[in-house]
Amino acid sequence: MRVLTIGGSGHVGALLVPRLAALGHTQTLFDRRPPGYALPESVTLSLGDLTEIADLYRVLPGHDAVVYMAMGQITRTGRAGDSARTSFDANARGVWLACQVAEELGDVSRMVYASSLSVYENCIERPLPDERTTPADAHHLYGLTKRFGEECLASFCARSERLSGFSLRLCFPVESREDVAHHVAEGRDCALSGDETARAFHAALTAPVPPGRYAAVHVVGAAATPRVGIARAKELLGWEPDPKP
Repeated sequence: MRVLTIGGSGHVGALLVPRLAALGHTQTLFDRRPPGYALPESVTLSLGDLTEIADLYRVLPGHDAVVYMAMGQITRTGRAGDSARTSFDANARGVWLACQVAEELGDVSRMVYASSLSVYENCIERPLPDERTTPADAHHLYGLTKRFGEECLASFCARSERLSGFSLRLCFPVESREDVAHHVAEGRDCALSGDETARAFHAALTAPVPPGRYAAVHVVGAAATPRVGIARAKELLGWEPDPKP
């Protein structure tokens, strides 16, 4: 599959881009800056800004799917508006623009959004049994803008005859199972490894179109179940985390 990977130069991109390449996907990595890791030969780098619609018109043609990994960062400038601007741009505005261009061009049939379990308040502690019955209710900046990003994708999918999508609600994706064990020991039970995360994205890229053309699913490590339900990921993606060691 020809995949445009938006925002893949950061931490999640380092986990996913090489693994998705190994799973057979041909990717264009689109970001404002080059990645800090070596790109596989099958990955092409294209620099640009996800909030510049001209850049999206330039880079998006010829791709079958989009994996949206851009994430807002909290800045340290002391200016309150900076964090809001980067979070809204990366987590929501860029999703809307990518969907808008994809809809107009008509090449893309699948978009996978790297969302977060942070769309829920107190996501590390509370039971989250089912995405369909537990509303996303975060009010902090990161979680709220991730909610907006999910809604942007859901809106475009609902009215499209071609585009379908998944939001994967991740939690602490890390490189190895040893890293997962470290996070779990410190109380972050939902952490999952790079291999588990990549399997989820591969499944979301290749799965059948979900009911209503869109679904949000929990993607968490085994230590978080059954506190966090993964029945929908099993049903729609055929995905589940690796068994507990």
